[in-house]
Amino acid sequence: MLVRPEMLVRFVPALALLAAGCNPPVVYDPRNPVPPNINDRSEPKLELRVYYDGTRFDSVVKPDGVFYFNPGRCIHVPGRFRVVAAASDLDGGIGYLNVSSPDILPIHHGFVADPVPEFATQADDPTAPAGPTHPNPGMSPGSHTVEVTYYTGGNPPGHPRGAASLEVTYDLGSVPVARLATRAQNTSVSASTSSIDAYFVRPADAAHKPGSTCTPPP
Repeated sequence: MLVRPEMLVRFVPALALLAAGCNPPVVYDPRNPVPPNINDRSEPKLELRVYYDGTRFDSVVKPDGVFYFNPGRCIHVPGRFRVVAAASDLDGGIGYLNVSSPDILPIHHGFVADPVPEFATQADDPTAPAGPTHPNPGMSPGSHTVEVTYYTGGNPPGHPRGAASLEVTYDLGSVPVARLATRAQNTSVSASTSSIDAYFVRPADAAHKPGSTCTPPP
């Protein structure tokens, strides 16, 4: 019998399932814990999303091979908007992730970390875990930085995650322009951090709809 190429495309997946005992393949969840790796030489992958209307967002991604990325980007947003930072590092795991703005404070109780960290509080100074603490995720008193800690190497050490995200809700209020930033840290001693800075938002109005581009500050 002549077997045409399109028949192979149809039959190979079925044969693979038969070889596996008809069990569906296991899908790996990158949010699972991964072993720390101090010898990891790759910086974390990092993306910043600004949701300006429900599920619609503008996104910037840090290029591979660089630790710091300044996109010089600006969009108009409504008074209340969401920011999501997403980081991944399958070689050494994400131990820490934050979202910050020097110009506006986030809305309290508007912090969502995925996955949920294993411990409910994090130290203001990770090198001195016996000192003051704040919620995990959360921010220390007087800070403009929302952070989540998955792994410290200390007490409690926790477990780094292959991928993690942190969502923060802001109210722009009367602020004419606000700068947003994010930073992720893995467990490496040589390529431990990645950051995105200088992403700006301005208020939307009748002439500038949410999601439209604007001019970054000089």
